Amino acid sequence: KRAPLVSAIAVWKRDIRKLISSKELSHVVFKVTVNPADNFLICASGANYLRLLKVVGNTLDEQPLVRRHKERLYDFVDHVWVDADLLVVLTHNSHLLLFDSGNLFQTITREVGIDSTGSVTAMCAIKDAFLVGTSDSRL
Repeated sequence: KRAPLVSAIAVWKRDIRKLISSKELSHVVFKVTVNPADNFLICASGANYLRLLKVVGNTLDEQPLVRRHKERLYDFVDHVWVDADLLVVLTHNSHLLLFDSGNLFQTITREVGIDSTGSVTAMCAIKDAFLVGTSDSRL
């Protein structure tokens, strides 16, 4: 049985004014971004979904960034490309996952205690770094 369609990603090529590729997804997608050095490498994140998608001809080839059994544990609420290789991903429970060329190399976990009820709420890439905002003024 096929899961119901929830989202779709489409690639429109401006110079030929034509849809060149699209993919239906059975997950909610919160954000889609394009790699700063490769216009045909896309990252999509959402509820239990984190994938790189590569435009190859008229298709979008999917590559999971984390194993599917771990992917189900997280809602991936935001992500930013810091440069062509470094992708930073934010989860619903304030974990930051750092990927270099598609490989997870570091997880930053924010310790949340009784006196800290905040969460990471926003991210932004700047030059060779990234900014993280929190709801309780500390990280």
